[in-house]
Amino acid sequence: MNNDMSLADMKILFSMAKGFDAATFDSQGRKTLVQLNEQIRSKDLTAVVLSRDAKAATLDMERLHDYALRKSRAKKVVVEDPVTSPVTEEQAGRLLLVRMTVKIHVEFEELELLETMRMYTGQAGGKQPVIEKKDCANTETRQRVAGAEHRESVLTCASRAMKEENGLIVTREDFVELTNHEIIGDIHPSSVYPSKMVLSQQIYQAVRLILPQQLWKDGRSYVDDGVEIHQQWFPIQKRKEYS
Repeated sequence: MNNDMSLADMKILFSMAKGFDAATFDSQGRKTLVQLNEQIRSKDLTAVVLSRDAKAATLDMERLHDYALRKSRAKKVVVEDPVTSPVTEEQAGRLLLVRMTVKIHVEFEELELLETMRMYTGQAGGKQPVIEKKDCANTETRQRVAGAEHRESVLTCASRAMKEENGLIVTREDFVELTNHEIIGDIHPSSVYPSKMVLSQQIYQAVRLILPQQLWKDGRSYVDDGVEIHQQWFPIQKRKEYS
């Protein structure tokens, strides 16, 4: 699905996915359909309907395309080919969101900064904590470059994340690149959108930033896209390496 898709057209396409229900989507997830549409417009986020058979998937995409054109006033609807990762019988027909991201490892001497919790604000205003210690400090979704087909580079994305989320001004040269190719993560239920409707997958690269001093000694939190994210320092057990 292209990132210029309107909310109305997005709902039409998503309605073809197994288990998708626009009427209950907002009440079951931590973020709404409107927020998802905004993410698709601004971030390097692709939505696909999974199929176990590549030939059948191509036909499915053509049918989705024709259906959306008939049911909406869209001048152009683009649906991406499905990802090449193995798809189970249960996953076939489901909606998958694929994010192009950068994992950022932040270290000082023998300590590493890790994300430990995300605090979401529910539709009724209540707080919904998700406690999970991640294997890095930040995971940033890459942005699409305005007026271009390509996404922002790994190092540009990492530098932007450090400024926006950590308040640090760092250059591309301050990072150590831990990967030279994109790594395809597992397909899993979304932790943000309704897990019974939406699957999630990251395709990522990774970088490391070595700090000259230990910042935020007692941990810290910041707000990213309406979500309160908490980080803490931990002794490095083993430095993360990527093949």
